[in-house]
Amino acid sequence: MPPYVFPAPATVLLSFSELCVDPSSTNTVILADATQARSKLRNSLKDIEAKNADWLVVLDSVQGYLPYLLGVINSLEADDLLQRNEPAFPWKSVITSSSMGSSSMQNLPAFGSELVMTLTCYAAALSNLANDTLRDPQSAGGHVRSADRQRITSTAEDKRKIDKLAQAADLLCRASGLFDYIAQTLLPTWEARIADSTDIKSGAMRLGKGKAKMPGEFSRDVQRALAILSLADANSLGIQKLVSPFSATIAFQSTSLPLPRGHPSPGLLAKLYIEVATLYSSARNLLKTMKTSKGSSLEGLNIDDDIEPGLLAYLRKEWGLADVRSRKWLAVEAGEHSSGEKVGQAIAMLKDAQNRLDDLRKHGDIGASTMKKMRGLKIGRGSAGKEEKTERKGRIAQEMAEIESFLKTYTHMNNTVSFQPIPAIASVQALMPGGRPILASKPFILPQPAFGPGSSAYTPAIRDRPINPGAVEEPSSSHAQLDTPGTYAGAGNYF
Repeated sequence: MPPYVFPAPATVLLSFSELCVDPSSTNTVILADATQARSKLRNSLKDIEAKNADWLVVLDSVQGYLPYLLGVINSLEADDLLQRNEPAFPWKSVITSSSMGSSSMQNLPAFGSELVMTLTCYAAALSNLANDTLRDPQSAGGHVRSADRQRITSTAEDKRKIDKLAQAADLLCRASGLFDYIAQTLLPTWEARIADSTDIKSGAMRLGKGKAKMPGEFSRDVQRALAILSLADANSLGIQKLVSPFSATIAFQSTSLPLPRGHPSPGLLAKLYIEVATLYSSARNLLKTMKTSKGSSLEGLNIDDDIEPGLLAYLRKEWGLADVRSRKWLAVEAGEHSSGEKVGQAIAMLKDAQNRLDDLRKHGDIGASTMKKMRGLKIGRGSAGKEEKTERKGRIAQEMAEIESFLKTYTHMNNTVSFQPIPAIASVQALMPGGRPILASKPFILPQPAFGPGSSAYTPAIRDRPINPGAVEEPSSSHAQLDTPGTYAGAGNYF
């Protein structure tokens, strides 16, 4: 159920003083601060796996570390800092199945890989925090969506649930924008930097050939798929926010008709669910086709295309459920607003939805071989397990009950009043309209570096001679600041 819960990434302790040389000896303290900020991030991720912290702590630590990392990268690019040797940043992927098990750390080259993994961790933390936001502490770890099936006891309680849905959807829109930034800006810029044979700077992003296989985070297709996934989850929660005040009424009335006064239009709900189903399908197709996709990964790198099976299974199930719901509401639209003239069409659509939901119930589970692979996988509090399986079955059972109730009502109406022919299910496929989004991604902007080029207090170092005598000097204006905070010249172009 939305939102998808990412496995907790992991890394190890590193010292920037050991990775970098400070020729001017002016950044000793700031490098220690950067090391401390990264250690805080590493410890928060470790605490997540041990269930001793929540994702808000991870989000706070990654937001504290990112400005220091950008400062180090910019300083390396300006030769204010130098690399001691080729750096290696151990990380455990959250995208590819090599993340299964505790010994799957991969040593990733260049500071650019540290930035990619840090931003991916940032986006995953936003998504998982959205999941935590929906958790109701008064329901022993249950979700707001489970409680929505109970009668609403007060306006204040209803508002609290709606506010939680809105907060979670906003976090997911931010996560989508961040994944999209990695896919559309960060990775392409790095690719261009690697391919530029005239780039002779030592820099922080130079990458040799023949490196070890890189995790899926370094594929543009994968990052784009994650952006679409987060947006689909956000739109799904947005729809739940619309119908939440009416869920209890529909669940407890015997016929489900007529819809409560003020209920969103069935036609609108159908279009919203069609958009959600389309997004889930698009994300899944991107992940499935990344093996044959061209230009989707960093040039010269071997990208691991063994995608986490739980992620593919989640996309398949959520696509199926959104597709069923779109057909259910299209049927209600036909039956409610046609004076009985389209009751036969409504019955055909409901039978189609019923068949699809039954197929999802029978074949929507993760296969046994996949479950065997996933044993022992730690993905944090409130993720896959018995609770999630129970909730998923509950959603399918609730959906089936509503479809059967609508179908019973329309069948009785047709047999006693309308007497409309029931068309073949195949004939109603052409009646599916286009989707309509309810929420959009929120663009991500890199924060201002804590020090070095681009920071508010940066003053270029004065040197008697170039650090790299054979290097081509760049114009000093390359690091000029713009007036808008956090959007200085070259923002995002750290390669």
